[in-house]
Amino acid sequence: MSLEEFKDLQSVRSIDQPLPDSTTPLDFLRAVYCNPDEPMQRRMRAAEATLPFVHPKLAVTVSASGGFAAMMEDLSRRSGKSNVIDAKANVALAPREPDAD
Repeated sequence: MSLEEFKDLQSVRSIDQPLPDSTTPLDFLRAVYCNPDEPMQRRMRAAEATLPFVHPKLAVTVSASGGFAAMMEDLSRRSGKSNVIDAKANVALAPREPDAD
């Protein structure tokens, strides 16, 4: 939508006035939340409705080339660290003294 069309859309004050043919729902909602003559509640609802289309959510993507497990194995191989849990205790336990009764 061009700037001129957007200005024309903002000048629509009545529901009886026709909208330009190229008006999309997103353009219409933008015109509502940018219009200072609209009540704040209406402007906020229009802004909330456009939010997912103006600022999309960030998403996590995983490559389908080998899956998550293959990526983790490759990462551990490159870092030189093992991804196997060591079963040996790292702390030496002191011998237990017999109870004195």
